[in-house]
Amino acid sequence: MRYLIFLLISTAIFASNILDTKILNFKDKIEIHFNFDTPYNGSIKLKREKDKIKLILKNAKSQDSWLKKVDTPFVYQIALQPKDDDSELIIYTIEKTALFASKSNDGYKLKLTIKKIENSTNKTKPVKEDSSDYNIFLYILGSIVIIALFILIFFLFTIKKKPNIKKKSININSEKEKNIKIQFEKPLDEKNKIALIEYNGVNYLVIIGSTNILLGKYKKGEIKSEEEFNRLVEETQPIKEDSDSKNDELLNELESYKEKVSKDY
Repeated sequence: MRYLIFLLISTAIFASNILDTKILNFKDKIEIHFNFDTPYNGSIKLKREKDKIKLILKNAKSQDSWLKKVDTPFVYQIALQPKDDDSELIIYTIEKTALFASKSNDGYKLKLTIKKIENSTNKTKPVKEDSSDYNIFLYILGSIVIIALFILIFFLFTIKKKPNIKKKSININSEKEKNIKIQFEKPLDEKNKIALIEYNGVNYLVIIGSTNILLGKYKKGEIKSEEEFNRLVEETQPIKEDSDSKNDELLNELESYKEKVSKDY
């Protein structure tokens, strides 16, 4: 499995030329497609500002600059500017957005996906991210992580590890937690794993372990098989941001929650 977190494969000796760029608008996202003359092996550096996001495509040469208007409620225009052997993509935002990157197997195509970060469920009275429902979900998520860790420690000390055994869905028996279960999960490393969790009829794709990160929401039944889950994991990975953007409000609230759960237990 290839992880495109930060899209850092190697430092290319020669830059790839951007042949063309295509922007596709959808109801809840924007896709930017790049085609290169050679396999693109550069890296992407991301920097957030107040009303824009700057992406530096290392070793990706652009012959000219352009500015395109975008008709979405969260992004209103996108610009591309050449910088020597690199290119700078500027996304002018109205609301907070999340970015994802995926590359074709042959390396000739790169897709950037821009999605709006949903902060509310009511348009007239926005709900803060620390609302009761959101806190209950995070509390249950933290409980599942702790229970999973205890189970893992128990099996490590009692039986030998058996490869390729599917884990059963964990159903919480308490009154508040009976509506949540793990549909699919896959380890990322020794401390983290990615899982598809069902809660109140909605599927959540999350990273749990040393950090708790919510990657996306999906309708119940949209992801039906482990093969679809693996494909979803491979295609939608968040881009890691530079150190000066680590104060992002969403990440801060998730880190604060993680510290609270650690103290409670």
